[in-house]
Amino acid sequence: MYCHKCGAQSAPGQRFCPQCGTKLILSGEPAQSQTSPETKTPSVVVSAPSAESSYSSNPPTQSNSNWQIQAAQSVSRPAPTKSGTSTTVVVTVAVIVAAIIVYIGVGLWTTRYRSFQSAINACETQFDSDDWDSNVGGEYNMFNIGDNGRTLTITANSYNYAIAQCVYDELNMPNSIQTKIDHTRPIDGTQTDKWNGITATWTYSDDELTVILEH
Repeated sequence: MYCHKCGAQSAPGQRFCPQCGTKLILSGEPAQSQTSPETKTPSVVVSAPSAESSYSSNPPTQSNSNWQIQAAQSVSRPAPTKSGTSTTVVVTVAVIVAAIIVYIGVGLWTTRYRSFQSAINACETQFDSDDWDSNVGGEYNMFNIGDNGRTLTITANSYNYAIAQCVYDELNMPNSIQTKIDHTRPIDGTQTDKWNGITATWTYSDDELTVILEH
């Protein structure tokens, strides 16, 4: 057997060449290629980063710390609500309603419990001061207000009856009741009637008319 590389002869059964040491090819054994196997280079696929991932990792105009703070604020910041405005409107309406109620209450109280004095004051401006003083003031005392303004007693005669009628008008006494008062006789005794929450009781005796008005 001869070496296929250097051509030296070797004894039968030897597996390596005694001259160059090359492995001998025995009969029936395929020859092996002495060339080095092909080296395969693994392929590397490089994909371009997406715009979203590039921006999320490295924002173009801000540092990472500032961008993270703004991102956290944008997530945690609650949407604006109108609760503050609604509360202000409710409070304003409540204050206005309360003011209206107080105004009406004071007006009703004044009308009910101070209307007698107001009516007298209004009539005083419509008469001559001397005439008023001689028929209303002084010892005669035509008007007497009692019960904290709830009662007015009027003592009228032929001299000051026009003043009494003025007070009736200021108190919105109906003409029908005024007519009853004007036509009351001593024999009729005590008469009574009412209007707008005011009760009128009157009698006529000794040429004087006594009218008591009560709230």
